[in-house]
Amino acid sequence: MPYKKRQRFLPEMAAEESDLFDSLPDDLVISILSKLSSSAGCPSDFVNILMTCKRLNSLALHPRVIRRLLENVRH
Repeated sequence: MPYKKRQRFLPEMAAEESDLFDSLPDDLVISILSKLSSSAGCPSDFVNILMTCKRLNSLALHPRVIRRLLENVRH
C-alpha cells in the first residue's frame, strides 16, 4: 500500500486564503453586515465584528448597516 504524504502548510497558501475575503466586493460585505446587524442579539454583539479588522470596521459604519442596526435596537 503506497504511503501518501501529508501536505505541508505553506505560508504562501495562507496568503492566498486571506485574499479571498479581500476579494469580496464591498457591496456584498455591506449586505452581509446589514443582515448580521439586524439579527444581532444586542449592539455589543455587532461591535465585536467591528473589532476584527479595519475593513469590517469601516464597512460596518456604512449608513445602510447602521440603519438596520438601529431598527433592530428600537424593536
